[in-house]
Amino acid sequence: MRNTLIRILNAELRGYRELHYRMARRYGRLLKRTDIENKKLSISSRKEGSYYTMRWKENEQQHYKYLGSKENELVKAIQEREYLKRSLLELKETANQLTGFASHYREFDPVAVNNNLPKAYRLTDEHLNEVIGKDKARKWKEDALRYKREHEAKYGVPYPEERQNRTSDGTMVRSKSEVAIYNILLSMEIQFVYELPTEVCGRTVWPDFTIYCEPLDRLILWEHFGRLFEEKYRLRFAQAMDLYLKDGRVPCVDLLMSFDTMDGKLDTKAVTELVRCLVCGEPLAA
Repeated sequence: MRNTLIRILNAELRGYRELHYRMARRYGRLLKRTDIENKKLSISSRKEGSYYTMRWKENEQQHYKYLGSKENELVKAIQEREYLKRSLLELKETANQLTGFASHYREFDPVAVNNNLPKAYRLTDEHLNEVIGKDKARKWKEDALRYKREHEAKYGVPYPEERQNRTSDGTMVRSKSEVAIYNILLSMEIQFVYELPTEVCGRTVWPDFTIYCEPLDRLILWEHFGRLFEEKYRLRFAQAMDLYLKDGRVPCVDLLMSFDTMDGKLDTKAVTELVRCLVCGEPLAA
């Protein structure tokens, strides 16, 4: 069972620390500026709008300097200094809270729980997998493949001559981009079926990939639309989106889409990140 929560916490911590580092550098540069050292701002209103005054104390005397609007460079510098000062404190506190939580967090291990029970109460491996739903995704794929075979035996495969590209497990698909997506899903041990016949708004369609999303226990349809800058791909995209939206599908929830770049290639890094975030439920890479 993937420890998604700890990965999310660690990613958040990395993000906060990197942000703290960047902000601290900017704050340090502002602190070195003598023209705003120990300077404070006041804001006043008049008919023409708000204006700012810089004030500071020197030799026991209060000094003032009119700065004008918020576009004044000194106004922006002092505002940024105060914002960064407050943000650095907040970031440090947030990071400390996450670190404290992570240090006390213990991952739930269903196998360990079972092994720690008295022998008379321990579940068999098969019974344990049934209880925790571990085999649900695998069983879904078995049933989906069986249905696909039966459907294809009865109705055939649409445009089978277009399946001319072989994936790493020998499955024939329609494009090199589909090969890349297929192999990524396979390498990440995602349970999916290629071109599974699916009823959408009373019509049978063949989504490029139907994926079982284990963390959320739902099915996700994935369509790759190829070169969207070409008219036939734009038309296919528009027709498919209209159908899926009418069926209640929500993009980036239970409907994923991918496209080729202008030179006809697929950004595999972006696809991998898409799978990690929207299928596996993991955080964006920091």
